[in-house]
Amino acid sequence: MENSKIYLCVNYKSIDTLQKSIDRWRKNEPEIEIFVVDNYSDDLERLKVESLSKECNFNLLISENIGYGAALDLGLNHILNSQYYSDESIVYFGNVDVYPTQPLRAEVSTGIPMLNIYDTRRLKNVNPFLTKFQYLFFFLAKMAAKYKSKYLLLAWLAIQKITSKIPSKPAAVHGALFCLNVGDLRTVCPIFNPNVFLYCEEMFFQQTLLLLNKPLIRSDNKFEHIGSVSTGSYFSNSSKRFENWCDSMAHLRES
Repeated sequence: MENSKIYLCVNYKSIDTLQKSIDRWRKNEPEIEIFVVDNYSDDLERLKVESLSKECNFNLLISENIGYGAALDLGLNHILNSQYYSDESIVYFGNVDVYPTQPLRAEVSTGIPMLNIYDTRRLKNVNPFLTKFQYLFFFLAKMAAKYKSKYLLLAWLAIQKITSKIPSKPAAVHGALFCLNVGDLRTVCPIFNPNVFLYCEEMFFQQTLLLLNKPLIRSDNKFEHIGSVSTGSYFSNSSKRFENWCDSMAHLRES
């Protein structure tokens, strides 16, 4: 199928948000192909997702709870193995709580699309996640993870905030929703580390960009992101979130 548009998301204890998201995607892009990976949470949730897949006619892939990045790779692998989509087909893949606010326009063909994602909690566009200037200070994040230092992490976050207004080219995009065409996906998949349960997806994708050697280019498409719908279900307190983030950072390749 030429020039298809595909949305792939991961469900975990988010059935109500999933239904809302699918409704928004179909409203703005009626012909979009939708794939949902259900990361197992409990039998009742699984039954609800299976029922919703029949009601809303989306492709359901069932899985144990293998984590966000691994579930995305599972879905991407299924899409690529189908041999149904042309290399020019566009795949939007990410969270269940992100949806377009308008009909989708054609994505850029000379680089990697950097989507306009408006976070409804922080009331701002979250892209770029990091600029090239901000990336110069990423060593602080690596040190924070290595030494499990919340003080170093706070220092890095403070620098991110202070430098956010300094003009610089984008280096990394937010992990709420990624976008690549099928041809590029065939080159780089799998993107994420199967040993990482959650967090740092932005930086694994950033390493993928290095392999493709293509620039990030601002997309014309706009999306809304609710935020923390599934993350809050994974980890109930900040200490567990920080510990998992440190473990995830340890799996990043040196670059």
